Amino acid sequence: RFVVVKADVKSIIHFIDNTIIGTTEIGRNFEINGGELIITNLKLEFKNINENIVSQLVSFSNNGGHLQVRKTQIADVTFRRGNSLFGADNANTISLVDCKFLLFQ
Repeated sequence: RFVVVKADVKSIIHFIDNTIIGTTEIGRNFEINGGELIITNLKLEFKNINENIVSQLVSFSNNGGHLQVRKTQIADVTFRRGNSLFGADNANTISLVDCKFLLFQ
């Protein structure tokens, strides 16, 4: 597991115009520990184009927190069973604005 961003209590982090690249699976790259994370225009790329698995991009600690996802498009991916794209456990708020999610399995 490789954590890209951790939003701790009272912090606000903007993650703008970035790409996360994985071989076959991308997941648990963002942790929210009471803070706020704003993700804008996130792109996911896979080196193995035949197997694109996403496993809960964001996780929330017991402190909860706030997530905003803006202008992000995710398409042609498979979800690992039992996981949501943006982990809702312990979240105070999750806001999706101008996003497109296509062809999920």
